[in-house]
Amino acid sequence: MGEPGTIDSTSAVRSLEQLYAQASGVRQPFLQKVMIWASLCSGRFPVDGNHGLQVNGHDARDQSSRARTIEYTRWDIIREDDLMTANVLWPKIKAFDRACEKTFRSYAGDMSRLVDICRAAIVFEKVHDLASCVRVLKEDPDIQVHRVKNRLDASYNARETAGYRDVCINLRVVTPFTMAWGLDTHVCELQLILMSIAQMKHEEGHKRYTEFRNKRAE
Repeated sequence: MGEPGTIDSTSAVRSLEQLYAQASGVRQPFLQKVMIWASLCSGRFPVDGNHGLQVNGHDARDQSSRARTIEYTRWDIIREDDLMTANVLWPKIKAFDRACEKTFRSYAGDMSRLVDICRAAIVFEKVHDLASCVRVLKEDPDIQVHRVKNRLDASYNARETAGYRDVCINLRVVTPFTMAWGLDTHVCELQLILMSIAQMKHEEGHKRYTEFRNKRAE
């Protein structure tokens, strides 16, 4: 049994149910941190521009990204508007079937290597703001950074991700609350994305990327 706030490599998670229980529990503390970082660094989140109204007779939130108007708005503006706050498009917990798929396709059945079940993203207009967020995050005493993938680096081969680029950070939220509930060892994923890339991702880009990934059996 490891010390609180540390990962015990001898007792890796062997149950998807356990991973999902942890992800559900740590999601709110994680998102609270994400909101703070966004506020400090001019970060943006996607907001349903239709505010849940009807589009062609259907709830706009149930429509594809093509039918839905998405506005990337700074968090310091969103939080002052109750309607906008209610319509932020937060990433959902990773789909269970996709987690199973990834476990066997990419990790040879080792589910302990799944580090993106609980995830979030912050969008930035400027590289400077994105870099500031990385610094702020690393200085946060409640955060333990597990891994950083800098896909904005000039040496990164974007062909591996069908042209997609971001800074992807895997981290753990280590607070008295998460330690008390056994959530402090769960690794979350935070994507820091430039606006131009985020706009493509939220349109047809993500669908094409999924097809690309499936063809590579990833």
